[in-house]
Amino acid sequence: MTDPNQDINVEHVPDFSAQGFAAVAGAAAVPEGVSAAAAAQLTNVHALSLSACVSASYNPTTNKICFNFPVVGNICVTSPVHIPVGAQLKVCGKTCGSFIPHGLKVTVYLNNNPIFTKVVWGTCP
Repeated sequence: MTDPNQDINVEHVPDFSAQGFAAVAGAAAVPEGVSAAAAAQLTNVHALSLSACVSASYNPTTNKICFNFPVVGNICVTSPVHIPVGAQLKVCGKTCGSFIPHGLKVTVYLNNNPIFTKVVWGTCP
């Protein structure tokens, strides 16, 4: 079942938990000589590009998939398909924008298969 509001040519957000972040176009590498822990500090951040995969939950009563995305917060979206009991859900997302984030695009994965992609905050190309 497909969502008639979804473009079938939409590029899914990659499953970073399976392939890591190296394959992401424009992903910033940690500069040589700087530890990953030091690079992760967000003190005085003026711009942020965020990519993550988080677990999600499904409420069959409301047909909502809910997840808590870092920095953005708790988000719920209506599922375009039935989610079976006991299925594994995760959401992979990335912020849109080159200097200041202006949107969040996510892909919902059901048992490690992408089921839909949607902009859940702001705007993304």
